[in-house]
Amino acid sequence: MAVYREEIQYFSKSNIFVAKNRQNEIIGTIRIMEWNRNDELPITKIFGIKELDDISPANSNAHIWHVGRFAVRSDLGNHGIQLFRILMMYAIMPIMQYEKGIMFAECDSKLFRIVNQLGFRAIALNEGIPYLGSDTIPMYSTRDGMLEFVERNMNLLLDKKENVKDNLPHLISTFMNRLRA
Repeated sequence: MAVYREEIQYFSKSNIFVAKNRQNEIIGTIRIMEWNRNDELPITKIFGIKELDDISPANSNAHIWHVGRFAVRSDLGNHGIQLFRILMMYAIMPIMQYEKGIMFAECDSKLFRIVNQLGFRAIALNEGIPYLGSDTIPMYSTRDGMLEFVERNMNLLLDKKENVKDNLPHLISTFMNRLRA
């Protein structure tokens, strides 16, 4: 019930992406929220990390975002990783609009390893704690730290095979315009 109350508090300030199968069943979700510097985020409640501006690298504290409530149905097998990549791309593209963007999140230790294997440079803030049934690690990644992941996966969003690095501002703009439409 506490998690539900927390999500209701964030609902109007968040973008929630939901993936459904052909039977209209939810098979994956992720939430993103730009921090307004007033609300207490899950990372501060759960881990006692209070000053996100102080943790953020000096060059990336202009736009702080929180990504949370990521879930993919466990029976998807290898398709689960593909769905993860798609949902994560939707979540981080608003962050990628800002040269000084940074993402904070809490994730279980297995997902933390996977995120790094898939091209994120995610940095653990501490060793983690048991939370909701698994060891959960507070982490962050800067825009630069997410760039390799975006370059590898932009084609999942826009069917583009062109040089992502050279065209990233245009591609992000194209995606964001599609998202708003």
